[in-house]
Amino acid sequence: MKNAPHRCFLLLALILAGCSVTQPRPVAAPISLPPKPIVKNDFSFQPLNESGWLVFEEKNDGLILGARGSVLDETRVVKVGVGPMPANVNDNEFVAFAELLKKNEDPKRFEVLKRETRRDDSTGKSCVRIRATMKDSAPRVVIKRSDPMILDVIYWVCRHPEVNKMVYVEYSSRFYPENQDVNFEKNAEKVFHGLALVTH
Repeated sequence: MKNAPHRCFLLLALILAGCSVTQPRPVAAPISLPPKPIVKNDFSFQPLNESGWLVFEEKNDGLILGARGSVLDETRVVKVGVGPMPANVNDNEFVAFAELLKKNEDPKRFEVLKRETRRDDSTGKSCVRIRATMKDSAPRVVIKRSDPMILDVIYWVCRHPEVNKMVYVEYSSRFYPENQDVNFEKNAEKVFHGLALVTH
């Protein structure tokens, strides 16, 4: 069946729709400084050594951290998790699989301004790096502003040493156009380097 791999990737992408960016919820546990690694079944993650970060969700296979931006409604989010991946995926199929995982945003709400995809094996892990900048026309806000917000996201999908498994890590910043985070790329790389894969 010629299109079977594509359908398999699409199904897994739909299952993993929870990888999309989520704004922090109002109640969460603060991360003490200096932060300790958060160890899960298939990965460990070293949070950024910055004040203001909170744990919004923590499960055996994933976690969500969040922090406020420079003004109310602006947020920074880190998401790390594990998911299934088809067996015997070559490099091209792996890139296509990663791109499908990031095509679950609402196109009516998010206008893609820029998108780049490339391989990233810089830390010794086999990963695909996706950078996307989007205009969010319907953000959930407290400030009475009618203008859209900007959502910057860098997302890595990495092969896990165990077969049929992948790990993703995502760093995002949602901000008003005049408050762009000049340290976004630098902090995203710190987040990526804080990821370690765990085998059993």
